[in-house]
Amino acid sequence: MNRFTTVVSAGIIALAMSGSAWAASGAGVTAAQISAAKTAADHEAIAKAYDEEAADLASKAEMHQTMADAYKFGGKPYLTGQTKHCVRLVKELKAAAAETRALASDHHKMAKEAGK
Repeated sequence: MNRFTTVVSAGIIALAMSGSAWAASGAGVTAAQISAAKTAADHEAIAKAYDEEAADLASKAEMHQTMADAYKFGGKPYLTGQTKHCVRLVKELKAAAAETRALASDHHKMAKEAGK
């Protein structure tokens, strides 16, 4: 098996494994949690969930960057669609991670306000 095939295969396996781990981690923050949040502990729980979600998104962005690099390494003209797909996902996942970190930060601030 050549190096390109090995790298792409490893990326696909990593993607499959990360998907199952993500599904097992739960649904994240719900509208009911947000509506019911009144105490510092409520907001800290939401912030923690957002922090975890942001870390997961950042991890997925890294994985897609690795896959994009693997496709580029192959240098095959028919792989440009796959490379563009991964590059687009890297950009979107990084943006989503940043927005989710901002949500976590807002809930940390709300927790401090609720604790006063």
